[in-house]
Amino acid sequence: MRAEWSSIVAHDLRQPLNSIMLAAQLALKAAGELDTSVRCARQILGSGRRLDRIVDDLLDLSRIEAK
Repeated sequence: MRAEWSSIVAHDLRQPLNSIMLAAQLALKAAGELDTSVRCARQILGSGRRLDRIVDDLLDLSRIEAK
């Protein structure tokens, strides 16, 4: 049951996470050299990447437990 829960949570987190990271990447490209916008977009993107690694870990855990 825990493996199934981990898999569901990881998959449910993936879609909004991808949207956040895409928006941050687009904001970073559009910001040009605006210091505050660039800093904020980089922070969002960095946080999104860390969350993406957590989701990957959850998926790996659910795969390991499923086998």
